[in-house]
Amino acid sequence: MYRKLISFFAPLSLMPIFMFATHTMTDAALARLPAPEVMLAAFAVAKSLSHVLIAPTLVHRQVTVAMVESQASYRIVRDVLRVLSGLVFLVMVIIAFTPISDWVFGRVMGLGSGPVSGVARNGFRFMVVLPLFSYVRNARQGIAIRLGRTRLVPAVTAIRVLAAIAVLATAVRTEFASGMAVATLVWVGGMGLEGIILSVLIALPHGSCYRATRQIARRSGTAADDALLTHAVVSRFYLPLIAMPALGMLILPSINANLARLPSAETTIASFAVAHGLAMLFASPTLLLYQAVLAFYRRGSAENRRILEFCLVVGGGLSGTLLLLTVTPLGGWFAVAVMGLSPGLAGRMVAALGVFALMPLVSAWRDYSWGVLMHHRRSNVIGLGRACNLAAVWLGMALAVILRPVWAGVLPAAAVGAAAFVAGEAVEALVVAHRARKCCGDMTDPPAGMPGTPTVAAGSAGTGAGRS
Repeated sequence: MYRKLISFFAPLSLMPIFMFATHTMTDAALARLPAPEVMLAAFAVAKSLSHVLIAPTLVHRQVTVAMVESQASYRIVRDVLRVLSGLVFLVMVIIAFTPISDWVFGRVMGLGSGPVSGVARNGFRFMVVLPLFSYVRNARQGIAIRLGRTRLVPAVTAIRVLAAIAVLATAVRTEFASGMAVATLVWVGGMGLEGIILSVLIALPHGSCYRATRQIARRSGTAADDALLTHAVVSRFYLPLIAMPALGMLILPSINANLARLPSAETTIASFAVAHGLAMLFASPTLLLYQAVLAFYRRGSAENRRILEFCLVVGGGLSGTLLLLTVTPLGGWFAVAVMGLSPGLAGRMVAALGVFALMPLVSAWRDYSWGVLMHHRRSNVIGLGRACNLAAVWLGMALAVILRPVWAGVLPAAAVGAAAFVAGEAVEALVVAHRARKCCGDMTDPPAGMPGTPTVAAGSAGTGAGRS
């Protein structure tokens, strides 16, 4: 079982590693361009707000993997995803190009009328195409996984990383554009590049991505029950899943908005953003562990415990590595020599990174529970967990502001923000683990005869992507 899990998970784990490596490299480039603290803070705020808005498109891969079994089901899923992506695009255009942007960035995000606010608004205007790029990329990733071509996903992401390296290196050497323009180009353009390449590579053997979906039913060896799949069914499965990234994406803006109201806001937001980006680079492999659960989890199987053990080993190893980086001189050296941070910024970043060290282990535990819940199509519970996460973060940041005289001078504000973030993740993991155990009995050996077992989420991933 462990060999199967590694064979399935290893190629997929490279995708988020490459993705978050791009974010870390972008932070390192911004630290070397003019006005580094302003650019780091402005990009962090604009990106976090964009993430909130494009959240509905971030689950397109999961929906495609779970529900596409044939050409007919693909058409239905595609219709739903396109409508939602178009609506998000419209909302972003309204925010970016109307006076609403002044209120959003100045009041809601707490930036006022300073230089960070202006730079963030300008960058956000170029991010409005993200919903469209995200739809194409994530839906194509889902098709590749269902076709069993999981190695295609990290390979294309690697191309994106190489393109980002070229752009960032050129920017640092020539300063051909502002830091915000460069960072936005790398992020937005990189996502669009992935979507284009994936579309071409999937379509080439079959003539089009639509025709490629005929191979999904052939790979599974089972007849797809398309009569039971309607736009309403897809929407009922999809809409609760939106809460997972939507509520999750509210977390960073909430923390940034509170940090913006503290002294030395630019330095604090910048150091928190860099620490979070680096922590996510280490935690990124755990973000797709639920795919392994979907592929191999079987009701009543004795192997389910090994899946849980695999998830915890992956998360624990990554947490240990991150902790080692922060408690040794290697962390300070990396922050200054590799990331290009000033000594003052580096110290705050390393302190926050030490708090973030718990995140990979917590994330791995949570993702196992996510996989179990998605296997049983209990996506509404995932939304509940995210809501509890956000509530915990709000409470933590409110307490941080109230108790500032207690921790000021002892802890950097960036570390306090990191503590609120990790506390929220831990609360979410507890909630979804409890609910998964409650709805499935023993999570590693759920009782037979339980209603609501899916015909798509586990079966399709297990017979398709699981054999890549």
